[in-house]
Amino acid sequence: MPDPRGVSQGHWLGIDVGSARRKVFNFCLIGSDGRGQVDVSFEKGPARCAFPPSDAGTFENLGRSTWLSEAAEVGAFHILDNSALVRKWEEAHRAGFGSTGVCIDAPCGFAAPGFDRRNTESQLVNSFPTPPLATFLEDLKRFSSEGNDTPLRQGFHWKLIGLVAFRYFASLGTNRSFDMPIEDLTSLCMVSEKPRVREGFPSDTYKRANGQVGVLTSASRTLLLRLAQGKWQGRGNLCNGRRSAPDADCMSALLSQRQYLVDDLRHEDSQPIRSMRKIPDDPPWADLWDAFACAFVSCCDAHGCGGFVSSDDARGRMEGAILRPDYSPRRKSRAVFGAKRIERAIDEQEGTTGNVKLEDVIEFLNHEHIRATYTAVAGLLGVKPDAMGSLLGRRNKSASWVVSTTTGLPTGYTAEDLHPRLLQKQEVIRLSHDLERRIREWRRIQ
Repeated sequence: MPDPRGVSQGHWLGIDVGSARRKVFNFCLIGSDGRGQVDVSFEKGPARCAFPPSDAGTFENLGRSTWLSEAAEVGAFHILDNSALVRKWEEAHRAGFGSTGVCIDAPCGFAAPGFDRRNTESQLVNSFPTPPLATFLEDLKRFSSEGNDTPLRQGFHWKLIGLVAFRYFASLGTNRSFDMPIEDLTSLCMVSEKPRVREGFPSDTYKRANGQVGVLTSASRTLLLRLAQGKWQGRGNLCNGRRSAPDADCMSALLSQRQYLVDDLRHEDSQPIRSMRKIPDDPPWADLWDAFACAFVSCCDAHGCGGFVSSDDARGRMEGAILRPDYSPRRKSRAVFGAKRIERAIDEQEGTTGNVKLEDVIEFLNHEHIRATYTAVAGLLGVKPDAMGSLLGRRNKSASWVVSTTTGLPTGYTAEDLHPRLLQKQEVIRLSHDLERRIREWRRIQ
């Protein structure tokens, strides 16, 4: 690979946030010596001490100033304190080795009173909205008292864990404690102090890179290429008998995704980077890929090719804002209003969120005589499984390789419609990332 020169000296940490014990955090650290050596390191962040399940009434505690149970808060700090990559980042920061930044996949503030979400979350971002603090706490209390786990896990617990991470890095950077009130923390995440502590949503970064909303500018695209051409590796340590380094399968998947990224970046600047996308079906390495997206935008921030997602600077300073790479908005052939309608129109127009299209899938399945489920194909194309019937069109032998997860057969087909070799193999591809990997490998040998 070409030498990834041009990345300045520094360390930029991306953190994906969850609340389940097996993946409270996931880390990606980009390190550059400023002379051509770029390292991209990955580490998992499971709980390695006592940590509560993400259950109502157990994980949260509204009687505490952080609204987390003591066990959840202490457990989150323990993960950060014992992370190999966090320690490496901290050492670089304290030694003054170039620029340092951290980007956390969680909101650093709450909506201003009178709004149902933050201004930054109204700018084509598909995520659970963050209401005003009073509304957030009222809903948190209600769901907790009802024992309603689902909304707490989807829109509350991970945000509270994210605030732990923001406080942790804000304290490292300023050498002062950051407890509540939240306003002080939000304000720090919007200034240019060193280190720069930011929030970033991988889903937003993907859309501004892969053509759904826009394409990266030349500067941010070149930076991404240089990172992709660096040395990618797993890192970790042993704590309380539990390892944090990604296993071989995770690293193999990440390296394959990196190759797709490099292949995409070889096209001209105006082309979407299709490999910059959310990994479907949530395989174990997907959160590490999201952590890389966060580290990338932190790196963009340091290199002058990143900025905040905001149309109201005053509200941004009050509410916090998402960090994004510099991008050029996608031009539409017709007006489409509203973020959800824009995404749906692009999906319908292209039938794909990656480099693979439906005709590629059908060609591969027919050539290899292997079946794939509606769910796997839909996940790869970026559409709902219910849409597969209309996309496949009239029943025919070529399309019969796309089958039901339950029966292993195409829905509504007669025996005459089936490919004669449909049941020749017992194997059925059930995961979209597995289907994508096989298609790409098949393409290479054609």
